[in-house]
Amino acid sequence: MFSAKRLLLLLPLIGLLSSCSEDFEVSAPYKQVTVIYGLLDPGDTAHYIRIQKAFLDEHISALEMAKNPDSNFYTSIDVHLKELTDTGVNGQLLFDEQLLRVDLNNEGFPKTTGLFFDRPNYAYKTKRILTPGLAYRIVVTNQVTGQVDSAITSIIDNRPGLPPRAFNVNEFTSQFVLSFPVILENNKFNLSVQVPQYAQIFEGIVRFHYAERDGSGALTRDSVDWPFATASRDSKDPSRIITVLSVQQRAVYHFLMAAIGPAPANTQRLLDSADVYVWAGSVDMANYQKINGTQGGITADQIKPLYTNIKSTGELTLGLFTARSHIVRRNVGIDHTTLDSLMKSPITLDLNIRGRTID
Repeated sequence: MFSAKRLLLLLPLIGLLSSCSEDFEVSAPYKQVTVIYGLLDPGDTAHYIRIQKAFLDEHISALEMAKNPDSNFYTSIDVHLKELTDTGVNGQLLFDEQLLRVDLNNEGFPKTTGLFFDRPNYAYKTKRILTPGLAYRIVVTNQVTGQVDSAITSIIDNRPGLPPRAFNVNEFTSQFVLSFPVILENNKFNLSVQVPQYAQIFEGIVRFHYAERDGSGALTRDSVDWPFATASRDSKDPSRIITVLSVQQRAVYHFLMAAIGPAPANTQRLLDSADVYVWAGSVDMANYQKINGTQGGITADQIKPLYTNIKSTGELTLGLFTARSHIVRRNVGIDHTTLDSLMKSPITLDLNIRGRTID
C-alpha cells in the first residue's frame, strides 16, 4: 500500500513551494530549494519518500522547467532511513538502510498527466517493517554540495488494544452496523476514538459499496468514499485520551446523492455494506495543516510563514516527514431502517436504491 496514496488528511505540497519575501520577484535568480515529503504508516507494506528540487530561473519559463525532469530531480543524493530507540539526542541507532530510487509509475502509482512531466516519477523506497515505539530518521546528503537534510518521527501504533495508549474505536464491536435513520433533524453519527500515542489529528472515512443493476440483470460494482468528520486531540487537556468524530446523519444523504448521482434509465442501485476507516496523524501533520490552512486568501496582507520539519545544513529545505496510522472495520452492515430511509428520502430518491444484492 502506497504511503501517500490515501489519505488521511490529504496534504497539498503546492504550498511548500511558496516563498516569503517583502520584495517578491516573479522570476527570481536561480536558487535551488529541496522538497522532502514522506508519511510513515505501520500498516503499509512499502514506504515511499519523495525528494525533489524546486526553483525559479530568470532566463527560463517556469512552465518549461515544469516539463523537464532534470529541473525537478537530483542525480547525486544519498538517502538513508535510520531506525533509532527514540527521538532524543541519546537515541541509539538500531538499523541504517540506504534507500533505492524507484519509478512510481512502475510501482503501480502513475503520476497524473498535465502541465508537469509525468515520466519519470521518482521516489525512494523501503519495505522495512516499522516498529511502533521506535523512531525513524530520514537523512538526505547531496553528494555535490555536501548539504545534509534530515527529519525524525515516531510511529503511531495501529494495533488496537495495546498499551501504553491503544488506538481503538469504541463502537467497533461485533454488533457494529451503520445507522443513519434521520428520525430527527439533529441526529448525529458518532465514533469515539481512543487516542494513540504520538497522534494529534483524526479523520473518519466511510467507503460505501454499491452495485448497479441494469435492465438485463447484470451487476456492476463500485464504491464511494465519504470523509465524514475530522477531530483533534484536546490541546487544553492532553491527558484526555478520547476524541469524537461526529457528523449530522443528514449529511450522508446529501453526500451519496452528490457522489453517485441520479440512476440512469432502467437502472437500480443496491447498497450492501461499507468499510469504516479512522486515520490518525502526528503533531507535525497537525501543525502543517494548521499553518498552511492560514495561507493566502483575498484579504490576506502578507504571506504567512510555512511549516516544515526538515532540518538542513545548507540552503532552504521544505517538506514534511512524519507519521500516520489507521484502523479499519470492513464489511460493516447497513441497517434496514437506514436502507429504507435512503430508498424513500426526497434527498436520495433519484438514486433509485432498491435494496441489497443479497436479501
